[in-house]
Order: sequence, then C-alpha cells, then structure tokens
Amino acid sequence: EAKMKTNHPLLTAAILLAAFAEGVGYGSILPQSPVRSPGEALPKPAQTEAATPASAADHRAEAPAASSWTRGPKTVLFMRVNFPDDQAEPISEAEALALMNQVNLFFTENSYGATSFSTTVTRLLTLPQPKTWYMQEAKPGLVLEHARIVAAEAGYRPADYDLDCVDFVRLFPVRDSWGYTAMKGTMLQANDVGLTCHEFGHNLGLSHANAWQTTDRSAIGPGANLEYGNVFDTMGRGESERWHFNTCFKNLLGWLPASAIQTVTTNGLYRLYPSDVPELDSGRKYALRLKKDFAREYWIETRRQLNANPRWKQSLLLNWAPWGGSANGTQILAADPTSPD
Repeated sequence: EAKMKTNHPLLTAAILLAAFAEGVGYGSILPQSPVRSPGEALPKPAQTEAATPASAADHRAEAPAASSWTRGPKTVLFMRVNFPDDQAEPISEAEALALMNQVNLFFTENSYGATSFSTTVTRLLTLPQPKTWYMQEAKPGLVLEHARIVAAEAGYRPADYDLDCVDFVRLFPVRDSWGYTAMKGTMLQANDVGLTCHEFGHNLGLSHANAWQTTDRSAIGPGANLEYGNVFDTMGRGESERWHFNTCFKNLLGWLPASAIQTVTTNGLYRLYPSDVPELDSGRKYALRLKKDFAREYWIETRRQLNANPRWKQSLLLNWAPWGGSANGTQILAADPTSPD
C-alpha cells in the first residue's frame, strides 16, 4: 500500500493498487520536470464565442453528457500545401496517411474506443500568396483559411469534414504547430505524431496539461501555474512519448465515465487500475477523485507506461482538476518535492 503524505487529510488514504499483468505498483507520486514546449493552443476566432468558464468554481471537472463533438467517428481533411515561390512538398500523401493512422490509434485507445479518425489527404495544393507574405503576416490561421479556400476550389468540400488540418513547410519560428480550442482547425509545420495528437486534443476541447510550481518546495503550497508542465501527458510535454491524456481530461471528454471513477470522501483502502488501457472493464476503478476546497479537486491515477519504466515503477500521478489558477488546464503536483528529478 502507498501512503501519500500531503497537507490534505484525505490524501493520507492507503491506496491498494491491483497487481496484475498490466504492471501496477505501490509507489511515490511523481514530480514534474521542465522540458521544451510543444504546440500552441489558439483561441477561437473572434466571431466565435470562446468557451472560457466564468469563475473558479466553474472550472470544477464534471463529465459532460455524451457529446457528438468528442465521441463517435470523426472525418478529417488533411490539406497538403505549398506556395507560389516554394513548390516543395511538405509531406507526401503516403507519409500523411501513415501519420494520421498513428493519430487514429492514439485517439481510439485514449478514448477506449469512443472515437476514431478517418482521414482524407488532399493532393498538393498551392496557396494564393508567397511564403514571404505569410511570414510577414505572422498568422498561422491565415494559412489554414486559405488552404480551406483552395481545397474547396479543388473539390474537397472542407465544411463537410468534422476536423481538418493544414501541413506546410516551416514559416514561423518558435512553435511547430497550432490548434484551435473546442473547434476544428490545426496547423502543422512539423510532421510529428505527438504534436498532431496534441493539437487535435485542443480541437476536441482540451487545454494544456500544466503543473503547479510551488515557491516553498512543498506539494501544494504557494506557487504558480507552469504551462505544459506535465511531462506525462500529451497535452503537456509528453507528446514525444505519446503519453495518454490524464483521467480528468478523459472524464471531461466523456470517455471515462463516473462508474469507472472512485470518488473518495473518507480515509480508506482503494483499488486502482492503470488508465492507459485500450478498453475499460466493468467494475474497475481507473481514477480516484476527491475534493480539496470549493474550487479544486485531486485526481489520482497510475499508468502501464509509467510502471513499465524502471525509473518510475510503482508510481502514481496526482493532478488538480482545472480551476481558476490553472489556465483552464489540469495541474500535476510534485508530491515528492525533495526528489532530484
């Protein structure tokens, strides 16, 4: 059993993890580690109302009703584009299909089969403006907007697809990719599976998987939000290893139902199964959820991918659900702040 030492009395509960072939342990809760930032979430365009909660209490994680936006098969239009002054192909048709096949596998498994992606790849399309014009405008959204126009002229009907993305040679510094939040629209200037999954996660409605960075080296003391701080989540800095979304995010998307979550109200002994499995087994609990205060909740989980690594074997992940101080995302907590990692 694992004793979690924090200032919250309910977090002293002993958690019994199921020891079976999927690889579960009994260990410490992992801290975050600083790594590079992945792609950027773009707000909805001005003409569309942004889905930003109004108060701290509104950020409390609640599973939505089964949504057609986050569940069911999705059609994706993958637009390959070049420019009048640069005819280079950013990605071949075969490479694009291979990339999106991996993206489909990621979302199918993350959602326990609740959603899937079916992709149409366009022929190579030429945008109306030269590279230098888009670079001067410095707006990735213009590349997407013009790609949709050119794709429609070529007969692809972008409006008929649930999701879409545009792939182009590098134009903009700093970021590799962008994605609108809670609506279609992804822009790629790097052909990376993890980054593509990150941006489609934004499209489905997710914000970043962040961290709570304290100033006193405690777990939950005074501190600030660290954007992208969760290295064990593709919505944070875990895209290179394609880490699953955390259980709070899966619940918000309607993939992890309440019946698979143990709500903790008293100290006790709880059995927890890894959340990164391809399907859910009835009766098993894949997350623990407990209230901290009026605005925050703890979410506790373990992973097969986590316990397969000798460095992190027998470990748990501890997050806060989205709240007023988390920039709409979850926050991983360094429950062992004395760790050199």
